Amino acid sequence: MGMGKGEPYLMKARFVHLADVHLGFEQYGLKERFNDFARAWDDALQQAVDRKVDFVLIAGDLFHKRTVEPMALLQASSGLDKLRAAGIPAVAVEGNHERIVYGQEFSWMQYLAWQGCFRLLSPITAKGEIALDPCDEETGRGGYVDLNGVRIAGQQYLGATAPAVLEKVAKRLEELPPAEFTVYMMHAGMEGIVPNYPGCVTYEQVQPIRPFVQYLALGHVHIRFDREGWLFNPGSLETCSVDEVGEDRGFYLVDVDTERAPAIQATLLTPRRRPFLRFRVDAGQARTPGELEALVQAAVRPHIDSTGTISDPGGWSAGSARDPTGEWNKPVVDLCLRGTLRFDRKDLDLNALEMIASRALNALHVEVKNQAVPRDFQSNDGGPVSRQELERRTLEALFMNDTRYQPDAGHWAEVAAEIKRMAVSGAEPETLAQFLEQSLPVGHE
Repeated sequence: MGMGKGEPYLMKARFVHLADVHLGFEQYGLKERFNDFARAWDDALQQAVDRKVDFVLIAGDLFHKRTVEPMALLQASSGLDKLRAAGIPAVAVEGNHERIVYGQEFSWMQYLAWQGCFRLLSPITAKGEIALDPCDEETGRGGYVDLNGVRIAGQQYLGATAPAVLEKVAKRLEELPPAEFTVYMMHAGMEGIVPNYPGCVTYEQVQPIRPFVQYLALGHVHIRFDREGWLFNPGSLETCSVDEVGEDRGFYLVDVDTERAPAIQATLLTPRRRPFLRFRVDAGQARTPGELEALVQAAVRPHIDSTGTISDPGGWSAGSARDPTGEWNKPVVDLCLRGTLRFDRKDLDLNALEMIASRALNALHVEVKNQAVPRDFQSNDGGPVSRQELERRTLEALFMNDTRYQPDAGHWAEVAAEIKRMAVSGAEPETLAQFLEQSLPVGHE
């Protein structure tokens, strides 16, 4: 690796790279989940303090909504005050959840920067030009900041315009005075990690800045991934969607030592996180509702240890030093029924199944999803039709009834089904709108 001008450098640094905190997310309408996101944030920052890092990077979506609730703002500022008390600066970019509300000129992220809680980076000036100016001491905003021998530049969530901005940023990076080590932070996903995920760039589209950047710090996608020892995405701190269960995610502790090879060592750490358990039960194995209840009992039983306590997949258990009271050990449970029902669907009691899982696991919350297919739904060849296929066929039939959409009815049915899935997973309206725009058939106006 080398500097922007290709000159050698020698330095050491340690920092934390986190993203997708989503403070203020009252998941499932539960105040406990609202507090869980703050707890994960606070724990990650405490680990940064304990490890005596030089700075902390926040790669977007500190908040879950652009209209920030007072308690979420307090949670954010309290954590950042912990860093300031330890003499650890923070640097941030805005995510898609934090973009300025239409008609306003000032965001809550800009407010925190003005209060000195962190430096907020953007290469876009008030005139809409691309520039990398040093952060202003009064506003805390600018294109880049130099900290302990490390130059940090970055850009907010820009959606489809991100690649064009990166090309211009590469030229600005080349024009800057040499730095010992450069980090570029951006809130954008990488195509190919999660199917149909909006706000992504390709690996080729980030290449223009690579000659000038030694560490590319991403946020936006909620699972961990990295590329070629220079591009890193830590994922979300807490569980924003059941689709994230089982995926690596957390925050990076990054050690840089340019006298060794490789110079970057990024270790994924996990903050305190409420356990999420996911069960898939084949309802077709049950001839009666009672047998189905027994199947659910059998599915959850392996997650109860010999003491009657939930076996914690998050790596910390009730009564431990990290959870001395066991208060945070109550899991969120996702129970999904699949297969083909062998009894009348009117006899399917979802509330009873929810109660079984809740009592057995001492759950905070149980989500029961019925994706089992009633036995009267069959395909043309006599076999069962999945709920997803039935939904797709119904949507396609609806689009076929409208002459405007008939030529692309199959495409629109798939788009509508995906938008439903994203909405159920908690996607913001802006994200849904962007996905719809990206899904327009070629030539559509």
